[in-house]
Amino acid sequence: MHRIIFLPKQSCRWLLLGAALSAIVAATAGIATLNAQSDKAAKHELELTHLQAVANRLDALEWRAIAKRKNTSELKEALNRQREQANHSLDALKTTASSQEQLQKVELAYQTYATAVNQLLKLLESNQIEKALEVDETQVDLSYEKLYESISNAAAEAAETTARLTFWANFGSLLIVLSLVSAFSLLFRRYLQVNLKMQQMTIENLHRREQTLEQERQLLESKVVERTEELQQSNIALSQTLSELQKSQIQLIQSEKMSTLGELVAGIAHEINNPIGFLSGNIQPALEYTNDLLKLIDLYQEEFPQPGQVIQEEVATIDLDYLREDLPKLIGSMKEGVDRIRDISTSLRTFSRSDSTSCVAFDVHAGIDSTLLILKHRLKANESRPEIEIIKEYGRLPSVECYAGQLNQVFMNLLSNAIDALEEFNQGRSFEEIKANPNRISVKTDLSNDSQFVVISIRDNGIGMTDQVKRKIFDPVFTTKEVGKGTGLGLAISHSIVIDKHGGSLEVNSVLGNGAEFIITVPVRTKPEACRVEPQA
Repeated sequence: MHRIIFLPKQSCRWLLLGAALSAIVAATAGIATLNAQSDKAAKHELELTHLQAVANRLDALEWRAIAKRKNTSELKEALNRQREQANHSLDALKTTASSQEQLQKVELAYQTYATAVNQLLKLLESNQIEKALEVDETQVDLSYEKLYESISNAAAEAAETTARLTFWANFGSLLIVLSLVSAFSLLFRRYLQVNLKMQQMTIENLHRREQTLEQERQLLESKVVERTEELQQSNIALSQTLSELQKSQIQLIQSEKMSTLGELVAGIAHEINNPIGFLSGNIQPALEYTNDLLKLIDLYQEEFPQPGQVIQEEVATIDLDYLREDLPKLIGSMKEGVDRIRDISTSLRTFSRSDSTSCVAFDVHAGIDSTLLILKHRLKANESRPEIEIIKEYGRLPSVECYAGQLNQVFMNLLSNAIDALEEFNQGRSFEEIKANPNRISVKTDLSNDSQFVVISIRDNGIGMTDQVKRKIFDPVFTTKEVGKGTGLGLAISHSIVIDKHGGSLEVNSVLGNGAEFIITVPVRTKPEACRVEPQA
């Protein structure tokens, strides 16, 4: 009777255990499939986001063409690059799309927008500005809105698909957990029954069981540790992604800022050159004419040593001897002033070199000097302090293959920060105290020991910085200045230019109260293959 009751219960338990294991296997396979589909939907959403970014950039470039009222070669090249990226995104969308109908809507909307933009650019090239504006309003803007709407709908559908698949994957995981709990419950109940039937088991066997349980516990703990490490790695990956996004944002801001600043400064330099050319071309003839007139007066005095009373009175009135002596000096000082204005114009053109697409052979010393000349108004003495001293220790440097305009921007940011640090240091100090310990900025250049790098040091004797500030000094949007006096992007942009664009390094050495030193190291020859060297103008 005992055997008839016991065997069916045991068989039932094993059947339940087998069913639980089968459910685990099936749920695991289903979760793997759901995860694969979820990843595909997430990739599809990411590619749609990338296509939207490309469309935004195309729209920005099209607006730039409308604003400039012309289609330049630079805009054509930028538009072609964005179109290539859009085609790559469309190709990638074909491999990840779950809905061909939605994909066809996106492709059709993009083709319509691209056709409208092409028509707009052709009108701009043929100088049909008014018609181009009409096409922009009636076709380009509408097609862009439809493209934006189709991408947004597709992205929303992909996000919904991802969320749905993720929900079912989580639900399957819950089923696995419940199945595991059931299986462990059956095993544990079987374990209790075996223990009840085996009362003769020795203490050694019990100890062995305890060791087994300890090993299982350690295994579970190790899995928890592994999972924790995976989560930490995921957090690190997310931090890296955020950092890359911030770098991309900085590069975009820096590129637009340099483009605008370069065009403005170059335009000012061009406008200065025109009147300076007139003055420079006329000063020497004016000096020669003046000398000829003075010689003629000398001849008149020799031929007519006793002029009339009226002439003698006029000579005394105008003080002819002083005029004869001072007039050449006056013209000479005018010539010196014209030369100084020409030097300023040359410095402006050197600082504003537009080289966003190619490298040039660049004279680092000329770049530093032009930047100092532009900042000269901030270095001059005023009612609160004497002039800031500039100490130059220039070594013998070759021309550096680099993005000259961007490197000038680094010089401008670092020198401006040094001046700001000195002005902050001067607060609360009298004129006499500053004169006794004058403000000073040292600029030193040299070659590295292997002659492969140029090392530029910019040091000030200002307030310095703490270790905490030094750790964050190159972080985007970090600033120690008051609200409205700094954006926190200057040093971040400089860091990106030196490291990302030139493959160099930017370091800071500072002790609170002993000033700060920024050390720029750039290769003599920039490594990126995209750096096409052009001769220096």
